[in-house]
Amino acid sequence: MGSQDCGRIVFTRLVPGLGEQVFTMSADGTDVRQLTGGEGRGESYGPCWSPDGTRLCFASRRDGYGGLYVVNHDGPGEERLTAEPAADDDFPAWSPDENRIVFSRGNRTGADALFILEVASGATHQLTDHHLLESSPAWSPGGQAIAFRRAFASPPGIYAMPAEGGEAWFLVPGDEPDWAPDGRWLAYSHGEGIWVVLVDEAAREVQMRARLTDGGDTTDRHPSWSPDGKHIVFEREPLAGSGPVSQIVVMTANGDLVTTLGEGRMPDWSPRLAYGIA
Repeated sequence: MGSQDCGRIVFTRLVPGLGEQVFTMSADGTDVRQLTGGEGRGESYGPCWSPDGTRLCFASRRDGYGGLYVVNHDGPGEERLTAEPAADDDFPAWSPDENRIVFSRGNRTGADALFILEVASGATHQLTDHHLLESSPAWSPGGQAIAFRRAFASPPGIYAMPAEGGEAWFLVPGDEPDWAPDGRWLAYSHGEGIWVVLVDEAAREVQMRARLTDGGDTTDRHPSWSPDGKHIVFEREPLAGSGPVSQIVVMTANGDLVTTLGEGRMPDWSPRLAYGIA
């Protein structure tokens, strides 16, 4: 069974009158389903799968600020997870054991930091306190580390840190990291293209990196690995005036055989346990 024969991809798409909303589709681009967009519920964005593939976490701006929400994979059961006054919560990523969600919390003064949400209790605690505009966290498959983007740092780029907290270390220039299922590779966006880097999570060493797409008249970003590590789905945005809206694109893990699935942004591929979900 190949990567594009199983599982689903969650993404966002612009809906007239409703703004960005969360959708899912089969990994071959068929069977598109809208999950969010109820009356008065605002825009929804940044979706990610739970490790068992049964739920989706996403951010939504309601009441003037962004909070985290969860919904069942087939649409019903929406619940609000965070409701911090005067805060914007974005970029959720589930821990491999499903007990926690790491996310970025901003206070609109540029002091975005990473926080951890305990799913069962709803308690949150701050993971970083550097006020360096941190975003796009990604939990490693083994649960040991969290990779993330740190913008106001020297150098800026992708960092990693122990999942339980502690000192972060620099990996590579770039944004929007996503761990491969084997925990050895990171896909990320940099410049106008998608890159991969071989990184030893335990030794904290970057061993090699390669560019898979070269942009040109597009900007490629927000990569997400297939559960078997053989494909990468990403968002391809045309440069201003050069074409239609952003598209969801799949390629093999070495950058070959690129296939466009349809309109959308911010894709995330369902985990291996979700293969059987229709």
